[in-house]
Amino acid sequence: MEEIEEHELDPGIMRLGPPYDKFCNVIMEQPVREEDISFLFFSPDSNADVIRDALTDCFDIPFTTFQSGDQYNFDLSSYGRTRGIFSTDIREVGEMWTDEYRGRMFAFFRHPFALYLDKKKEGVTEPLDNLFVRSLIGDYEMTLTFKELGIAKKIIREKCMPGLLDEFFEESFKRITDYYGWENKGGDACVDKYLKTIPHDHFGEMMHDNSEDWEYFLENNHYDLQVYEFARSVYRSGYQTMIPLYKQYALLEEDEEEEEENEE
Repeated sequence: MEEIEEHELDPGIMRLGPPYDKFCNVIMEQPVREEDISFLFFSPDSNADVIRDALTDCFDIPFTTFQSGDQYNFDLSSYGRTRGIFSTDIREVGEMWTDEYRGRMFAFFRHPFALYLDKKKEGVTEPLDNLFVRSLIGDYEMTLTFKELGIAKKIIREKCMPGLLDEFFEESFKRITDYYGWENKGGDACVDKYLKTIPHDHFGEMMHDNSEDWEYFLENNHYDLQVYEFARSVYRSGYQTMIPLYKQYALLEEDEEEEEENEE
C-alpha cells in the first residue's frame, strides 16, 4: 500500500479553543480539585458503560449519563471529583463547563481495527471513516485533515487520562482510580466481576498484517490508527506524570514549602 505523506500540525504548539479550554490539563493542573467534574468519555468500542458501572458499584462514584440537549438540566455544583458525568459527546458536555466547574476527562481506548472487525461481523459494509478522531473533535460529517488529527492528539495528550484495553487494562484502571483518589470500597472481587467481562485488545501497538481487511481498514482509518498509537505513547509517559492523588498533594505541599523558604 502506498505510504501516506504526513504534514500534520504539531500538537505541542497548537492551542485548543472552546470548549476544550474548559477541560483541565490532566498533567499540568494537579492536584485534582473537589470541584473538578470527573468526565468518563465513551470512546468507540471501549465498553465504558461497564467501567462506569464498576466505578459506581465498587467505588461509590456515580456517573450521570449526558445526552444531547441535557446541558440545561445539569446543576454543576452537585458534581465534582466524586460524582461524574458519562457521555459520548465531548463538545456538548464541554460547553457546560465554567471557570469554577471544569471537566477532568478520562477514557479507555481500543485498537480501531477491532472496531472495524466487530462492525464487519455485524454486517456493516460502509467504511467507518476514522470514528475515534471524529468522536474526539465532535464532527461526524466534515472532511478530516491533518489539522483535525493534530487536535485529536492534543486532546489526548493534555485533556484526557488515557486507559488501554490491552495487556495494560487492569493497570490502566488502577492508575485512573488512584489519580482521582477513588477508594475501592467493594474490594477486588467487585472490580473483577465487571472488568473480566470486557474483552482485552490483542492487537497491540504495532500490527503488521497483509490481509485485505487490514488494507481496507488502513485506507479508510489511517488517522484513527495514528491517534490510537499516540494514546499508547501518552499512556507510557504517564508513569511519572499521572500520579495518585495523595502524591499530587504531597508534591503541592513540597512546592509551597520551597516557595516559603525562598521568600525568607
